[in-house]
Amino acid sequence: MRFPRTFNPYVLSGAKMTVHVGVTVWAVEGEPESYTRFSPVFPWLAVRTSNAGVLVPVRLCTSKVPSLGIPEHAFAFRAARAGRVTLSAALAPAWRSISHRPRPYRATVTVAR
Repeated sequence: MRFPRTFNPYVLSGAKMTVHVGVTVWAVEGEPESYTRFSPVFPWLAVRTSNAGVLVPVRLCTSKVPSLGIPEHAFAFRAARAGRVTLSAALAPAWRSISHRPRPYRATVTVAR
């Protein structure tokens, strides 16, 4: 799947969202500028779904799309059937020992028929 010009609908960490079956949901990790001085490594690992039967990961082409103007990664998931899932991503190992680290990515998506 190719990157779109905009991510819609997208879910940031801490958000809750409801979508319908067939919709592509974008999980976007964006590194605030205040964190870039702590480590040259991006803070989060890849976003995963708690139930790949509800939100199916979609493979993306490797291309950059300017959107938020900050370092970011986007992950696509297609809503396959009704249910509730948690999207999550742990902190990268280089960030786990930093005292002012960001929180792990976590968002809730409900898929309705």
